Amino acid sequence: MHTAKLLSRFSVVLLVSVAMILSGCGDGRRARVKVSGHVTVDGKLLKHGGISFRPTTGGRMGGGGLGDEGQYSTTMYKENDGLPPGSYTVAVNAVQYINDRAQRWHAPKSYSDHKKSGLTVEITEETTDLDFDLSWEIDEDHSKPWVEKF
Repeated sequence: MHTAKLLSRFSVVLLVSVAMILSGCGDGRRARVKVSGHVTVDGKLLKHGGISFRPTTGGRMGGGGLGDEGQYSTTMYKENDGLPPGSYTVAVNAVQYINDRAQRWHAPKSYSDHKKSGLTVEITEETTDLDFDLSWEIDEDHSKPWVEKF
């Protein structure tokens, strides 16, 4: 009888562990590498917004805010803990809140969508110079920062 209870408990632990791994809960234990760099628009530092990295295979996203010098450091679980090596789509959300009726875009809005940004990267090791230079040329309606009203 004691053996049956032990096997039953083992089965439950095994099932929960498998479910956590399949649902992505185990990602917190995956090895990560520090990733940082700069974001510019037509060669000028982007000082507003943030950058996000979405794994192409699915799972938890990482990213970071942009500093005064256009710099970012990636965070997934803890500040500046980096990203697991792999392939990512990248989005840059360069928006600045003005008030409850308006926001200013400091880079083309399409860069804020992982499906439309056209930005991809393969992360294999720690890097401090993963830089992105965005361009207003992809935005047919705007050629500089603009205000969106709602």
